Amino acid sequence: MNQLQVFNYQGFDVEFELIDGHVYANATAMCKPFGKQANDWMRLTTTIRYVNALNGANRENPVSLIISRKGGEGGGGSTWIHEKLILKLAQWLDVDFEIWCDEQIAKLIRQPQQIVTSQYYLPQNHIEALQAYLDQLRVTQEQQLQIEAAQPKVEQYDRTMNAEGTYTVAEAAKMIGTGQNRLFDFLREQNIFFYQRGHNQPYQQYVDLGWFKVRQKTFNRGGKEESYPQLFVTPKGVEAIRKKWDAAHKSAPTTSETAFLAIPNATA
Repeated sequence: MNQLQVFNYQGFDVEFELIDGHVYANATAMCKPFGKQANDWMRLTTTIRYVNALNGANRENPVSLIISRKGGEGGGGSTWIHEKLILKLAQWLDVDFEIWCDEQIAKLIRQPQQIVTSQYYLPQNHIEALQAYLDQLRVTQEQQLQIEAAQPKVEQYDRTMNAEGTYTVAEAAKMIGTGQNRLFDFLREQNIFFYQRGHNQPYQQYVDLGWFKVRQKTFNRGGKEESYPQLFVTPKGVEAIRKKWDAAHKSAPTTSETAFLAIPNATA
């Protein structure tokens, strides 16, 4: 049975719903206070890999991590995400909002067993009550084991992302499955990079596409201040380069990645 609750965050309504014992949040509503789109977060390399890791860990007991809902007569639609993704999205949006979401999830998680029990079945004696408690404890332990199993697969990517959400070229190369120099060569062959004054640089069109960020790093040499371009790859850039790399090397995406990317884009 579904239990919908609406909480207010700085004048915006954010919906949370208990579905089959799992907490879901309206990701579209979560993004509104910050002027962002849920689909942009869902397309991030780190998000895709996190969802794939969770799907792998939950293979024996699959659960819907992302739910797309069509709008009513007024059109539009919404994207709903599982409790294991809520804080990931909130972290991307704002740290204070992440803390707020954590508090709302805690409130909902403390309530579900009482709600479900009152709707379906009340233990009639101490033995039945103990059995119900043991059943719930087993489910909770299984969920925790699944989370712990998925975490190492995700942390290796989270650790490489800096505070601004970008990667060095070496880190991007490792994620794609090659070395930094080979990636530089490949990007020049693809006319994405050019070599100038001892540095590999992206053509402006790919910076405008949001694949790269270039920052000038200043240093002192012999009492004279000099600068050089420091290059970073965005999550969008990593995914775009990966596709070109796979196409050029005739390697297809993994089954789990294909399954996730096949999810229709929701209207966010």
